[in-house]
Amino acid sequence: YYALGVTLSRDYHERTSITGIRNMASAIGTLLTASLSIIVFFPEKVPGIDPKLEPHAYSSMGLTFGLMMTVAALIALSGTLPLRHSLQSGSSQMQDAPANFIGSMRESLRNPSFRVMLISFSLVVVGLAVNASLLIHYLKYYVEINGSVALGSSQAAFYSAGFLGTVFWLRMSRKVDKHLRYVFSAAVMAALMLG
Repeated sequence: YYALGVTLSRDYHERTSITGIRNMASAIGTLLTASLSIIVFFPEKVPGIDPKLEPHAYSSMGLTFGLMMTVAALIALSGTLPLRHSLQSGSSQMQDAPANFIGSMRESLRNPSFRVMLISFSLVVVGLAVNASLLIHYLKYYVEINGSVALGSSQAAFYSAGFLGTVFWLRMSRKVDKHLRYVFSAAVMAALMLG
């Protein structure tokens, strides 16, 4: 999924745009699911009773979002099908790639740059997952926001900032080297998350 941009284009800046568009689509999906899930699946019915403690709402939410993600993935997949044959036939990289996953992974792990990127990417994903998982707990019990609409709005603000950040970095992509942007944005994100 993350490597798809490399196979869809050979142009350096176009690959950045593909990655940026993927990130913006992901931010919009996360924004909608995070903010609307509380309002749609966990509305306040009885004052003083936390609707997030109702177990049946989780299965409805999981089924709904699972179906939506599957449909979105299938649409994205079908959108790339016309490009696959033209890129594969002209790409020696595709023809020389190892046939099995284990062999490919072993070959990739021998590359020190790949190992650094894999570790840093994994740490970023874990940090974001922990942050997103604890956000509701933080807002409800520390900041003491109890209303479903207020919690949904807080979630919307959090993920809107991620969307706007992607738009900003896409605009900067032609002006600043990717390596410098990555290091700077990772440092800023780490400082903000620690705060």
